[in-house]
Amino acid sequence: MEASILNKVFAEEKISKYDGLLAHFYDLDHQWRDYKKQTYLIKSLFVSQGLKQKIKILELCCGSGTHTFFLSQAGFEVLGVDSSFEMIRQARLKKEKEKVFPLFKQRDIFSLQDDSSFHHHFDCALLLGWTLSIQSLYERFTKILELARFVLKENGFFVFDITLNKGFNPSSSQPLIYETQDGMRGTLQIRSKENKVRRTMDFEYQWKINKGDGKSEQFFSVNEALAIVERDDVLLKISSFKDQFEILHELSGYSLNFLYKKGDKNLVMVLRKALSSDVLSETA
Repeated sequence: MEASILNKVFAEEKISKYDGLLAHFYDLDHQWRDYKKQTYLIKSLFVSQGLKQKIKILELCCGSGTHTFFLSQAGFEVLGVDSSFEMIRQARLKKEKEKVFPLFKQRDIFSLQDDSSFHHHFDCALLLGWTLSIQSLYERFTKILELARFVLKENGFFVFDITLNKGFNPSSSQPLIYETQDGMRGTLQIRSKENKVRRTMDFEYQWKINKGDGKSEQFFSVNEALAIVERDDVLLKISSFKDQFEILHELSGYSLNFLYKKGDKNLVMVLRKALSSDVLSETA
């Protein structure tokens, strides 16, 4: 792909990594995710705690809603929230084809604390799919913990995963080619470079899209920085909430049996909201 074509970006489409036309390729580009294992982890968590009542789950940054659908099929009552209009539209299109009916809202997750209907409403909040590894979100991790405390009931769980150090997918040496069911074809080339000053891996996603309608190809260049994180960084951020959350599980995989070991590149954490956390936060 020639560098010169990277300037041919349609501004109205370039809202986020997967918005506008690119949202149609979100699921195809995330086939590597093991949604079944992640769903099983959530089911196992509630079984291990002896909780069988109707469980309400809030999925933060839900994207096209695949986690949301798997969790709904598992019997949970799920609400997926994402800031992208196009991703929520894709999720609702899926909903028309499924036999389960989760809810979706287009909202900035940080605006939820302004909505009293979310206060102490959920048994579990999720941020999966390595979403927290995105630098702009990881920088606001303490705000995310505050949000989780706000939306969770007493003893509610906050479950998230994050890649450690440089445990990201490497740049693609060959372009990735995806075809949608409605005939669109997308070619993706990924380039990355470590930014030692910011402690990020900076990725450039170069897309070439053919809508299959005989019109000329469209080109997009989208940048994203992923945080280079150590486990101790995560624990330090959580430590400021030690009176509000306890670390229930620290895992390396999507099973309660996969305990974290030094050197693992994937970290899955289950935090449980303390009974007295709201009283403590209000009196601090």
